[in-house]
Amino acid sequence: MANLDWMSDPDFRIEIDTEVSRAAAQAGMEQYRRAIADTLQSYLDSSRPRRLLEENRKIASEQRSKQDALRSVRVLVTEASRYASAAGRKIVTVEDIQAAYQAKFCQVWPFC
Repeated sequence: MANLDWMSDPDFRIEIDTEVSRAAAQAGMEQYRRAIADTLQSYLDSSRPRRLLEENRKIASEQRSKQDALRSVRVLVTEASRYASAAGRKIVTVEDIQAAYQAKFCQVWPFC
């Protein structure tokens, strides 16, 4: 049985923020809005029951992990950084992350 308790763990929220910071810096952004991590956590919270059902249907070796979710955070922040850059900004906003989330909807687990 899959265990996705890490999704709602306060320490995971800190890991999300760290990953947002890293990904934004790697994309050449000078800043990011700290509310981005809260936004991503809210997406996870709203999808957790559905993700748990999906993961329980898989065999253990196919179940995804916290590391998979953090890779997805990177993908979303990288995409959001592209939007910020295209707008001539060096700061990633919540609006950028929302646009990235919509563009990548159901393409990056567990953000669906």
